[in-house]
Amino acid sequence: MDQHHQEVATEPNTKPNSKRDFNQRCKPISVVVMDHRTDRKTLAQLMWLHRKVYKASNGKLKLRKPKSVLQHLQAGHKIVAANSVDSQIIGFALLAFPEKPGATNIDEYRYDWVGPKEDCMAIQTVCVDPFHQGCGVTKLLFEKANEVAKTPEIGRKARRFLLAKISEDNSESRGAFASKEFIESTPDYVGNDTYRSVFVKREVWSTPVEIEAARKKQKIGSGKPAYPPC
Repeated sequence: MDQHHQEVATEPNTKPNSKRDFNQRCKPISVVVMDHRTDRKTLAQLMWLHRKVYKASNGKLKLRKPKSVLQHLQAGHKIVAANSVDSQIIGFALLAFPEKPGATNIDEYRYDWVGPKEDCMAIQTVCVDPFHQGCGVTKLLFEKANEVAKTPEIGRKARRFLLAKISEDNSESRGAFASKEFIESTPDYVGNDTYRSVFVKREVWSTPVEIEAARKKQKIGSGKPAYPPC
């Protein structure tokens, strides 16, 4: 198998050996959003984890340089990061807004598949510490990414779609996205890649709180459906 780079390296479907093992590895996890205000110490933690996951992937994960990640943040893109109970970063994902400068490796994404670039947010370089794999970290990162996509900011509107690029033979990552109901494109060669990739997409989804609020609104309204937009 070619030792090619992959945009996403998520956790495999592993299970803890025991309840004690699960409790030790999967203590309460918090997920935060990072932006241009991220300090260099935190950035160093991210890059340390990135290199650790890169080595564990046998070089298949795309290795990013600290400078490119810093530029990613300074250009207005985001990072979602999962923190352990002792405030160590145990997982993260880059979030890119295609119309903004500074986003890497997304010029050839299948935007025609989702509509205007401004309707899309790309999820890139998902990394989870091998010790914490099987704890649902990837799921938490996806949920926080969905929250970011739905929240407009000055100069950036809310997004309708989440989009990612995955190597065709990366079954773990494809499974992780499929579990969140992402739809796959037909495998194809992208740009100068020597391997085939699939793009995965899905509309952003409503949170349980939003769904409940919509149901209450429907009860006191005219009787017409009042679900929040995806």
